[in-house]
Amino acid sequence: MKGNKRGFTLIELMITSLILTVIIGAVYNSLRTGLGAYQREEVTSLVFQNARFALRGMAKEIRSAYVNPHNPRIRFLGTDETFEGEDTDRLDFARGHDLRGISYFLDNDPGTPEKWLQREERISPYLSEEEEFPAPGESEEMADSVRALNFRYYAQGEWHDSWDSPSLPRAVQITLTFEILPNKRWAETRRETFSLVVNLALARTR
Repeated sequence: MKGNKRGFTLIELMITSLILTVIIGAVYNSLRTGLGAYQREEVTSLVFQNARFALRGMAKEIRSAYVNPHNPRIRFLGTDETFEGEDTDRLDFARGHDLRGISYFLDNDPGTPEKWLQREERISPYLSEEEEFPAPGESEEMADSVRALNFRYYAQGEWHDSWDSPSLPRAVQITLTFEILPNKRWAETRRETFSLVVNLALARTR
């Protein structure tokens, strides 16, 4: 007795192919979504590390700042600035343990799509009485993709946007805003903001 052998019909093959296509598409989309989320978290983690490094570095040096009430060229100078509608403040001061001048500011070069947080160090701590800022020193990049830099200064029960005084403020608030530009992984521009308050209650004067 011969067995009843029956092959797949064309309609059955087409239905099977359609089902497989749907399954493969669903798996691909799931993997793509998961990979995109992982890549975004990876970038966010990198931005967080850069922010933590920059904030800790600035806080350590700001805590060591000092002023000399008898010498107006050694002072704590916080300048409130904006560029293209964003905070681009600048801070100049003298570091106490080695009498070197320190500055923090943003690179606002229009030809640079990514803004850099800059740290400048000078042999002399003096700020000129005639010039708004000290002469340029040795500069280094602390963090990239920093869109905004804001300093605020606490004294006598309130916060100030700028500071130029023979005495130091009680505290300094640093706020960094990072901007992640669109790329192949996501179409929108993303921003992450980080802030830290540095206590100067025990700050020194000479």
